Amino acid sequence: MRHLFFFTVIVAVIFCSCGPTDMTTVVHADGSCSRVFSSRADSAFITGDTSHNPFPVELTAGWNVQWKYNNRQPLKDWPDKNFSQQKNDTTPILAIATHDYSSVQEMADSFRFSKSHAWGHFKIIPKLEKKFRWFYTYYQYQEKYPQLPIKIKVSPDTYMTPDESSFWLTGSPDLCEGMNGHEANDYTNALEKKFNLWILQNTWEEQFEILLKHLHYFPGHPEPGKMRKEKDSIFQNLISQSSDDIFELKLGHILNKQFHTNAFSMLDDSNTADSIIKIIRNPPVLEAFSNYNSTSINYRLCMPGKLLSTNGISKKDTITWTVDALRMLKGDYALEATSRKLNVFITVFSLLFALACIVFFIVKRK
Repeated sequence: MRHLFFFTVIVAVIFCSCGPTDMTTVVHADGSCSRVFSSRADSAFITGDTSHNPFPVELTAGWNVQWKYNNRQPLKDWPDKNFSQQKNDTTPILAIATHDYSSVQEMADSFRFSKSHAWGHFKIIPKLEKKFRWFYTYYQYQEKYPQLPIKIKVSPDTYMTPDESSFWLTGSPDLCEGMNGHEANDYTNALEKKFNLWILQNTWEEQFEILLKHLHYFPGHPEPGKMRKEKDSIFQNLISQSSDDIFELKLGHILNKQFHTNAFSMLDDSNTADSIIKIIRNPPVLEAFSNYNSTSINYRLCMPGKLLSTNGISKKDTITWTVDALRMLKGDYALEATSRKLNVFITVFSLLFALACIVFFIVKRK
């Protein structure tokens, strides 16, 4: 009988999402903004076949699509019905979709991912506050991604402090600040063990609940009340049968041993096609999280003027974040940035006015 890899599914769910989407938001000085997607495309899309749309949005009115081929040709209007690519030509085609909005509020009201996208029903909330302060105009931008609509049975705070779980899931606050590499490695390894135990217990809680609902499927099963009474004891046995690196478990064997029965042997058959067994191994909550985690965003933000603060990573005039399901697991995930732009006309006018006043008083005194 082959081992049942109890933890394999959740590890794959967390760490094996599909390739990320490149998305850029450009905030302009007048408060308007643009949203830009870039992606590899195929020749069918370039000729106008929207079923090959490489972007996570519906290309409705307002979206402008351009494309670049072979790095030598200029951006062209889309679609190009005359475009053709040789059969064995592997030269990448880069497609760019841009939507301009008169304000960030307009983007908040109208922007949605496509219905087929894993995040299609998410209500993403971008917000811009623009404050005039005579010599400078200040811009405060925030874009909030909602907490996943998944009910977590066991809080991560059961195993970690709120700061530790926030750091592990989102990177903030930076609990490794001031540590050297060796110290940071030891600290994050300890956090990883806590995180894995949290994931394992949530997985077990979901599996156990489904197991009880389908207990009639296992002839010779123990009484439900007895199983509920020993649930925590079973979980401790699951932990004791695992290593620090992988939770490789014979779930059926552990249940059989706990209750002195052979009723659960089929749970160890990794080749089974039985739908009930599959649901117990991979509960709907894990399926839902797997779907949400099937995508992520390489997010870039360009702000007007000089950047003052952000919770992202800044390089020159661009701020970057990674947005994924893990960051939305415990709560809303907010991208934040503040910048200021010099009001050149007012500054020049003020300087000239001050200079004129100085000259006036000098002349008057003479």
